Amino acid sequence: MVPWNRFASWLILAACLGSIWSAGSTVADAQGSARTCLVPGFGKPLQRLWHPDMGAAIGYSRHRMGDIAFAVRTQRGFYGYRADHVEWSASVVKAMLLVAYLD
Repeated sequence: MVPWNRFASWLILAACLGSIWSAGSTVADAQGSARTCLVPGFGKPLQRLWHPDMGAAIGYSRHRMGDIAFAVRTQRGFYGYRADHVEWSASVVKAMLLVAYLD
């Protein structure tokens, strides 16, 4: 004969697994049947209409002091100004944090 506690544990486990399984199938169904939202007046999705104004951003960076690099990542693209530029200070900061942690 199975003790009541063991039976209750198996029942709770089965209920949890069943709810996870049903929630997963609902999410998959919702993602598969999702429609693209179109911008009124343009008839296109927002990601096809919008892009960062790189000219203005680069112009702004030219009037600033210091070593400037930036990047914007969207679902459809990557826009960057000196995006492959390596910042030397990151290694210094890591070393300082390590010393502070060990101290």
